[in-house]
Amino acid sequence: MRLDKKYAPYLNGLLMGLSMGFLMSFVMTALNVGLGPGFGRAWLAAFAVGGAVGIPTALLLAPRVGALVQRLTA
Repeated sequence: MRLDKKYAPYLNGLLMGLSMGFLMSFVMTALNVGLGPGFGRAWLAAFAVGGAVGIPTALLLAPRVGALVQRLTA
């Protein structure tokens, strides 16, 4: 299954938001709670918040950051 190219920016934002939320919530939860008992539940809660914030942020900022990079490097 392939998606139409018009959906590429949305897919990029979704995947960036999920991957960054996944990694950042893991690291920050490990630093704050430790890798002991309760880590999994705390991490999943942090990941839910990270995804809820990260995906819309990535969708909104990615086009603007791309345009800024184009202006700074052209």
